[in-house]
Amino acid sequence: ENIDQGLFQALRKRRAELAREKGVPAYIIFGDKTLRDIAAEKPITKEDFSNIYGVGENKLKSYANTFIKIVKKFR
Repeated sequence: ENIDQGLFQALRKRRAELAREKGVPAYIIFGDKTLRDIAAEKPITKEDFSNIYGVGENKLKSYANTFIKIVKKFR
């Protein structure tokens, strides 16, 4: 897998922040497989983000913009 480790760590950090804010375990936001997919595919549109493993309609609405901003910083 062609994973950008810096991006993966940034995604994990943001996931942890969101989990703390919502009072849920981090895997409820996204699992590591999803974050690895994001770090490999680097989606910068909601359409591309919707093709990531583990991203359904609700997670697309809730988290796409937040995680796409991080991806754009690493592109």
